[in-house]
Amino acid sequence: MSASSQSGKRWFLILAEIEEEQPAAGLPENHHIETAPENIMKIIIDSRWLFLNPEGTGINNWTYNFIEVLSKHLKSHRLVQFFNVTRSRYSERINKATVPGVEKKVLRIPTRLVDRLLVDMNIPIELLLGKHDIFHGVRYFVPAAIKAKTVLNIYDMYHVRFPHALHPDWQYFLDHHLKRVAHRADKIVTISEASKSDIVNYLNVHEDKVVNVGAAIDHERFIPVSQDDASVIVKKYIPDSRPYILYVGLLAPWKNITTLIRAFEILKDETGCPHVLLLAGKSDYGSEEVIAETNGSRYKGDIRLPGYVESADLPALYSAAECFVFPSLWEGFGLPLVEAMGCGTPVLAGSVASNPFIVGDGGILFDPKSAEAMTEALNRVLFDGEIKAKLEAAAVIQAKKFQWKNVVDGIVDVYNNLAG
Repeated sequence: MSASSQSGKRWFLILAEIEEEQPAAGLPENHHIETAPENIMKIIIDSRWLFLNPEGTGINNWTYNFIEVLSKHLKSHRLVQFFNVTRSRYSERINKATVPGVEKKVLRIPTRLVDRLLVDMNIPIELLLGKHDIFHGVRYFVPAAIKAKTVLNIYDMYHVRFPHALHPDWQYFLDHHLKRVAHRADKIVTISEASKSDIVNYLNVHEDKVVNVGAAIDHERFIPVSQDDASVIVKKYIPDSRPYILYVGLLAPWKNITTLIRAFEILKDETGCPHVLLLAGKSDYGSEEVIAETNGSRYKGDIRLPGYVESADLPALYSAAECFVFPSLWEGFGLPLVEAMGCGTPVLAGSVASNPFIVGDGGILFDPKSAEAMTEALNRVLFDGEIKAKLEAAAVIQAKKFQWKNVVDGIVDVYNNLAG
């Protein structure tokens, strides 16, 4: 058999494994979805990260909510979520990651093979996904060979700012591939001016190529929860119903949790307050530092590490907290800050990157490298009722500035400009 015949046979076997697009929810089984009028855009959104990492991280929440709002905004166009999977038992996870009413395309081939075909071998993606107008890579990926226009999400450049805080494999990927992908994409969208500046400077792309579309929260979910309703959820994490200071996010090195623990210790020493420090988030590479700091603390019994917290519990946890502290050394966009403010909780955040813009009048900023500065901010909120009341009211107003419609409007402008 000739090399060309072998290649053709191999491609036939690969393409035969592709699962056909599923009809959108509510459409009849015989609904034909392969063709569309020329004035209708077909937009492929790479949704694989939602399947591969099903827990509700900030990027996951951003992606799902974005697709959900976009599907309502672009009713006259076709949206398709792109997944790949090799094991049928993961079908339920993919169904959960698929936004109701949005088409999906599932490739029955492994992720590494998809990446190799579409990047290393320059196989046109249209052979796998069909003809489309826009390919939106929401997680650091756009194909090398493609006729459609491409949009790439880059949320921040933490791998450059904190190169020793990431798993070596992830660090290697970002160091060696992100710049190439960024230059390959037609447009880059990001979530803050701080991130845009880093992308331009570190990846050496023109600033006109990068569009800041911002971020937002679900304002129907993140609202103040009554004390009685919240207490049912809070008891799962703090059975003795003590007042608590809350952090939500990864327990990663750049999140600066160790400094927060030291600030908490100073607070306890100086005031003797009964508060608990609730560090709600899943472990990540480098979380050993947080665990070691907790185990070595003289207030170890007052520091709670529940791990990953279900998204459904967050509004109650935010609402019942005395305050929310976000001590990160750098953030592209701290979604937990907006979530907490939406629940009427005073927020304290490091005075870096996008935090001052996000917090506005809804919270207090501090030097994140100083445990003493963090303690001072905690003192102001916990023991001055007037300040706390003002921040609670201002937080809700500030949170309302971050609407998904504004984010989607910005991205739709990007789509239209590329397609036009």
